[in-house]
Amino acid sequence: MGEKTGIILVNKKRGMTSHDVVDEIREILHQKKVGHMGTLDPQAEGLLVLGVGRATRLFPFLVKGTKVYTGIIRLGAETDTYDRDGKILSEVKEFNLTGEEIKKAMGEFVGQIIQVPPPFSAKKMGGKRMYDLARKGKKVEPKPVKVEIYYFTLKSYDPPYLHFDIKCSAGTYVRSIAHDLGKKLGVGGYLDYLKRLRSGEFSLENAYSLEELRKLAEEGRIDEAIIPLNRVLNEYPAVYLREEGIWRAKHGNFIPLKMVGGKEGGRRNDYFRLMDFRSNFIGIGKPGKEGGELGIRPVLILGE
Repeated sequence: MGEKTGIILVNKKRGMTSHDVVDEIREILHQKKVGHMGTLDPQAEGLLVLGVGRATRLFPFLVKGTKVYTGIIRLGAETDTYDRDGKILSEVKEFNLTGEEIKKAMGEFVGQIIQVPPPFSAKKMGGKRMYDLARKGKKVEPKPVKVEIYYFTLKSYDPPYLHFDIKCSAGTYVRSIAHDLGKKLGVGGYLDYLKRLRSGEFSLENAYSLEELRKLAEEGRIDEAIIPLNRVLNEYPAVYLREEGIWRAKHGNFIPLKMVGGKEGGRRNDYFRLMDFRSNFIGIGKPGKEGGELGIRPVLILGE
């Protein structure tokens, strides 16, 4: 079995790290070149996007997509990890909040906001993962980051638990959202449950469990679960290159528009998917100009 290339969507179980899933896929495919396109906390479940083979080089583009989650926040307590697995730091035994009060507070998170990542997170500080430093009792002061929340809606409220849906930019920590909402409501809060439903253009509906992937591999049908590269990054238009354009792309050279045979799809024009006329994915390019001539400048070529 030769090296596979493409995208695999995995329905991750709670308790597994993203790297645990990568290791499982490496074993199933019998190949080392596998990487996840955006981590998912061990406490969370749901969609994890993996690149295999040459697709791992698409990480800078695939990791930028928006994320959609559903989950549960437990009000009335705070933990050091901002989720149910942490140590309880404070607790409010009795409080009275209405659904309308909660909705109003949630609405204040919509838009561009500044959030502080949880101390127990995979972000690095001084070259070390913050969760490693925090576990050793060292002082951790995460730097605030700008994120965007597209919606944060209350599905139901069964005190002290509120069920929510959220769509957010890449890099958003929903644990911090839960913690900060609890602060805003004056009672504290932590993330009790989280499931990722979407990541960029990919949906949990199309994901496979590890058990299903192992069975497909045993039956020699694992290719059914691998999304080919000519079917990803569909937000960018596909441009079909003539022979000379293909040669120039593979050598990283500027491609004049006269070497482009056609263009279709996509809603953005900051980057293009470079294809040959057999719809084989060559790489990524962006609009450019050279010597007064318009064209495409390659930015990522996958090679053979």
